[in-house]
Amino acid sequence: MKTSSYLIVKKNKYIIKNDFESFSLFYMYFLFRPQFRLSTLKKIFSIFDKFLFKILKLFFILKINKLFFIFFKRKYLNKEFLIQRIGTGRQPSIVELSKNDKQYYIIKKFHNAHLFKKEVLFLQKYFENKSSIKFPAYKIVNNNQIRYEFIQIQNLATQIRLGYFKFEEIIDIYNSFCNSLDKLFKNQTTLIHGDLTPDNIYYHKNNFYVIDYSDSHLYDKDYDKFILLERLSSDYFMIGNKKKIREFNKFSKSKIKLFRTHRKQCLEKKHF
Repeated sequence: MKTSSYLIVKKNKYIIKNDFESFSLFYMYFLFRPQFRLSTLKKIFSIFDKFLFKILKLFFILKINKLFFIFFKRKYLNKEFLIQRIGTGRQPSIVELSKNDKQYYIIKKFHNAHLFKKEVLFLQKYFENKSSIKFPAYKIVNNNQIRYEFIQIQNLATQIRLGYFKFEEIIDIYNSFCNSLDKLFKNQTTLIHGDLTPDNIYYHKNNFYVIDYSDSHLYDKDYDKFILLERLSSDYFMIGNKKKIREFNKFSKSKIKLFRTHRKQCLEKKHF
C-alpha cells in the first residue's frame, strides 16, 4: 500500500485525500453550506456553489492543487480511505469513505461499545419495514465497525440550504416523513432515532433514507418529529413564514417543554 497525501480540514474534523475524486465527493456530500433565510440569497448561492465546484475541478486539471497546502495542514498516510470524518462527543465515532471495485462504501468505527450496540440494535429493529423510510445496506465487520452502502444523494439539510425546495414543499416533505415515522414506530413509547435532524435524512423520489443511530433510545416517538421540526424552523425556513410555522406546530406547550428538557439532557450526556 503506497503512502498518499492528505489534507486536514476544519480543525481535524476531516482528513481528505488530495485528489479530485476525494475533494469532489467532499464538496458534494460532506461540505457544510451556509444557511440563508431569504429565497433570493439561496438562489444566488446555488449558482455560486456550482461555480466554486468548477473552480475546484480546474485546480486539479491544471495540477495546481498543491496550493491547498497553503491553506490546510498536510499529512502522509499509509491508508486507503478517500475522506475521514471524526465525530463529536467524549468518544467520537470515525466515518471513512472508501472505494472498492468502483463502488463507494462507508466504514463507521466506534470507540464506545455502548454506542456501537445502540447503532446495531436500531438497525436490526427497523431495517426491514413497510414505510418509505429506508436504511443503507450494512454489514457488521467486527465488534466495533459497521460497513454501510454510501448514499450518493445530498442530505436534506444541503438540499434545503441550496434552495431545492419551496416552503410549501418542505412542509409536505415533513408531513410525509412524519406519516412514515408513525408506520415505523408503531408504539408511542419505542426505540427512537434520537438525533433526527435534516443532516441525517436523505430524500429522493418520495423515499427517505436515514443514517446515524448511535443516539437511539427508548422514548416518546413524537420526540423525533419535534427535533426535526425545531431544526427546520430555526435553520431553514425563510423569513415571512414564521407565523405559518407556529400554526403548523401541533405540539402542546407541555410536550414542547418536556422535549426541550430531554434534548438538553441528551446533549449533556453526549458531550460531558
